[in-house]
Amino acid sequence: MMKKLKIVFIYTLIFLLIPYNIFPQQIYILKPLDEIEINVLGQPELSRRFTVGPDGKITFPLIGEIDVKGKTLADVSNILKEKLKMYIPITDITVNLATSRLISVYIFGEVKNPGEYKFNEQPTLIKLIAAAGGPTHNANLSKIEIIKSDKTKIGVNLKKDWNDGNFALSYGDTVFVKKKKIVEINMIHSLSWIIWTWLSIYIMSKGI
Repeated sequence: MMKKLKIVFIYTLIFLLIPYNIFPQQIYILKPLDEIEINVLGQPELSRRFTVGPDGKITFPLIGEIDVKGKTLADVSNILKEKLKMYIPITDITVNLATSRLISVYIFGEVKNPGEYKFNEQPTLIKLIAAAGGPTHNANLSKIEIIKSDKTKIGVNLKKDWNDGNFALSYGDTVFVKKKKIVEINMIHSLSWIIWTWLSIYIMSKGI
């Protein structure tokens, strides 16, 4: 038992001694307006900071535009190695996150507080709805539309599958929560009234 506790203590100590920013950098997904620092070993003229543009790209010497949006820092390093080896001998390239920008997403329609919301980490659909104060009474959760930054439209039905609320949103995404069709609601109420009236007349006529 004591041996197991020692092992746990050692691993905990190692974890605490590791710089806190190593793990996030390994899994961090780049987004527009992030700043990254690229170091090409032996090539100081290529080593500098780059800002990811609104279109998700950076412009790198010799190579030109590179799409880095949605990629990890390791992905960018591998892309640079592959492209630069055509021009110069490459030994090592490191890519580090210099500055992380907030992720801006938008929500409109049947939520209590529509508008722009900013997150430190990639938000999910359900987190955005919660941040907006939740849906209104007229919200149609079976018809939610997500418009991606590239204008792609995605339909989500939370009534059918609540797990769709874990849909990951990206920088610039816009969510529309549609309204219930009042006409359909009124028709249901009218139909219910007609049935109830007919049933009442039938019961009275039979003396039930």
